[in-house]
Amino acid sequence: MNDDVAVEPVQKLLGIVAEHLEQWLDGDELALERLGEALQEHGASGEQMQAAILTLRSLAGAPVDTGVGATRDASFDEGAADGELAH
Repeated sequence: MNDDVAVEPVQKLLGIVAEHLEQWLDGDELALERLGEALQEHGASGEQMQAAILTLRSLAGAPVDTGVGATRDASFDEGAADGELAH
């Protein structure tokens, strides 16, 4: 991950996650299913997604390794366009 990732897009991604979690807590059983669609529609880059993941993990108190490939998540497909989630 690059230290030059803009903060605002990452904050927007975290807002999308928070919004859908809140909807789920309010009884919307499909809110988490729609979260993936909302993230794709946002059009965030893979780097921005990784920054959001690192932010959440650090808030959870998990050790965060920022080395190359350290945060590669199985939900990202190597063949997918930058920022697209694999299906």
